[in-house]
Amino acid sequence: MKMQLLTPKDMLRHNAHLVLRLLRYNAELSRSEIARMTGSSRSTISHIMQYLEEKKLVVPCGIGNKGVGRSSTLFRFNPEARYGVGIDITKDGISGIMADLQGTIIAHKKYGIGEFSPESVARQIRHIYSSLCGQVSIPQEFIVGIGVMVPGPVDSEGTVIRSVELSWQGPVNLEQLIEESAVNQTQLPPLSIINNANAKALAEACFNINNDSANIVYIENHKGLGAGFVDSHYTLLYGSSGIAMEVGKMFVHNNGVFTQADSFLVINDESVVKQLKKGFQSENPLQDEDVRLISDILAQVISQIAALFNPRKVILDVPYIQNEQSLKFIKKALLKYVNSSSLIPSPLVELPSVQRAHSALGGIAQAILHSPFDFVLKSTLSDL
Repeated sequence: MKMQLLTPKDMLRHNAHLVLRLLRYNAELSRSEIARMTGSSRSTISHIMQYLEEKKLVVPCGIGNKGVGRSSTLFRFNPEARYGVGIDITKDGISGIMADLQGTIIAHKKYGIGEFSPESVARQIRHIYSSLCGQVSIPQEFIVGIGVMVPGPVDSEGTVIRSVELSWQGPVNLEQLIEESAVNQTQLPPLSIINNANAKALAEACFNINNDSANIVYIENHKGLGAGFVDSHYTLLYGSSGIAMEVGKMFVHNNGVFTQADSFLVINDESVVKQLKKGFQSENPLQDEDVRLISDILAQVISQIAALFNPRKVILDVPYIQNEQSLKFIKKALLKYVNSSSLIPSPLVELPSVQRAHSALGGIAQAILHSPFDFVLKSTLSDL
């Protein structure tokens, strides 16, 4: 296999992302400190810093003197250079937030709606965007985009294939409906439609408090078993049909019958479906016996995912596993399946770090990653 050599431009992109990453998670650094920490030349760092200053992504914040040589200008990351809007659609209503490039929320709004037709939802999305803008004084040109999270499969073009939760039985071009719902043809920032499980995976990868969540699988068990896989480059893994969520995605209907879109992982045991359905439809806390049984099922799913994708971490968002005590059932069951094959690595299994109330951060991550400012979160700087 022929090794692909990195070009000078590739190296420049890599170093630029590394500089921005250092500045995001260090209070303040000088050019010489950045050069030393990255192993890059002063001239390379000066070129990158000039670019980042022009974008307002870094700003000078004082003078530093470490006691050796002359004083140097210190720089810090400026998360307020741009903002994103995330909108999360669920059966309980529509919630929206506006946040900066570091995920700090500056405005939020939630509406309960009684009518979930695609046209009504499109109008509500415009309304909630206007409400968010009314709470803050942010010029629209500083908003990189709007990420809309939908419960259901979304293809690579942003079309919602179906949504059982919202009773959308056929394809819905939600982006077009939002554009057409304008009363006075008000121009919106770029729109991006994404499946909610995928968006939550992006939120964990991009805004995790420990900043260590790239190469993860995010699994949620609510209306079905939804999942999203984010690789080490903060990119969603897409299935063969162009739907980016399929690591065992199931849609479970009220009669217990499930349909499957496009999947890397097939679960077709009716008893499994019934147990998962029991878990997310139960109004009362599950007994330990039920939790153990469902945990065993999820452990099998995780072990298969580990064999296929070797993720570093699996995030579980399920209503009946909300603390470390209940999480231990899955960890214990997982050891049984992982140990059965020395070829299967055991991923970390954790609860979500992004609060459920802030799940719309996933929409913001999607908006940023589909904007010219994607390099703030990703490992490339495409427009240098």
